[in-house]
Amino acid sequence: MDIKKIKEDHVSHVRGSLPRLYNEKLIRAIIRKLMRAINGKLRRAINREAPNSHISGSSSEPYQEAQKEPLIGKLTKSHISGHS
Repeated sequence: MDIKKIKEDHVSHVRGSLPRLYNEKLIRAIIRKLMRAINGKLRRAINREAPNSHISGSSSEPYQEAQKEPLIGKLTKSHISGHS
């Protein structure tokens, strides 16, 4: 076999598979960061809404009573739209 042909095959193979791996890692990292951010915001919002609910610590009253308005609505209004 021709050495030049083998080199070209190898290069095209590497060029095909490396970016896919890299993209997968990037996507995973982005998802991980997003999840961490969402979890942090949720925890903060829950603590602000219901400081004595069973999620954040001691439970003197049920969580449903402690939460005045739906948490998701509050989140989408303040955090996702970009206003803090």
